[in-house]
Amino acid sequence: MTARISILLIALFLCGCQGNALQNAEFANTAEVWESFLEKYPEYEGAPDIRKRIDGLRFTRTAKDNTVEAYKSYLELHPEGKHVSEALGAIDLLDYEVAVREASLAGFATYLKTHPDGAYVDRATGLQERLAYLPLVTLGAASIERINMAKDPKGPLNGWSLKSQVTNTGDRTLRVVELHVDVQDASGKVLKSHKWWAVAPDLSVQAAPPAMRAPLQAGGERTFEWTYADLDLKREAPDATQYIARVTGVQFKD
Repeated sequence: MTARISILLIALFLCGCQGNALQNAEFANTAEVWESFLEKYPEYEGAPDIRKRIDGLRFTRTAKDNTVEAYKSYLELHPEGKHVSEALGAIDLLDYEVAVREASLAGFATYLKTHPDGAYVDRATGLQERLAYLPLVTLGAASIERINMAKDPKGPLNGWSLKSQVTNTGDRTLRVVELHVDVQDASGKVLKSHKWWAVAPDLSVQAAPPAMRAPLQAGGERTFEWTYADLDLKREAPDATQYIARVTGVQFKD
């Protein structure tokens, strides 16, 4: 009889300890605390539900961190987890965004090699092709002169004009050719960088003039013109001494 009572008391004690541990885990509600609980009570009848909770808690924290390293850690800990596809998709997106920010041929090549079946393969391939084409769009020597911003031949010279011939030396037709003009000081430091277009069917700031709308065929040329008012120059880059144009983007018509 005494032995039976002892066994019952031990069982009740163990149940009490498990109950306290369960309450503590519920209060903390972190993946680590729940994992510690299961290590101590692996036979707990609610273990399957707790494992699902651990998976959810860890992924919620991972998604909040939103880094490649955090998602990879989740996948290592939960290779069969409920959120595996979401983690893989997030890694794909983050790696693609890195390639876009870097905007280099090597960066896009790395993304395409790492994610050959990724959701952004077509976009990355397209951006890579555009970037590779940039050296094939050449600029002639720039001419810089004082102008009247209202194009009044009798008006005061209150601005600057930069013109350069843009030539498509490649074999594809271009529907957009984007350039930047870097406004620099005497040391070459860029004070301001302005975006404008040599070829564009339409512009976000105003309707594109007819001379800019037609696509630029392979071997074709187009005059790029950019103007800068004295008032803007004084306000935005008073130390400017030179203007340097460079091709920064293209879009293909075909």
